[in-house]
Amino acid sequence: MPIVSDDPIWWPTISLFRGLSYVQVASLIVVVYDWALTFGQEVGPRDYRSSGSLTKNGSTD
Repeated sequence: MPIVSDDPIWWPTISLFRGLSYVQVASLIVVVYDWALTFGQEVGPRDYRSSGSLTKNGSTD
């Protein structure tokens, strides 16, 4: 059984951790949203002819 304390000395600490948890959740939402917006650019179709990638003989353009 968990111990429940009514001691007011813990209230500022509880408020601090509660506020920090909201900041963590908000930060995670921003990161996931940014990832979702840029996912198409990262994984989308590529045009390798103009990107300077290796050619058939193994040299760069």
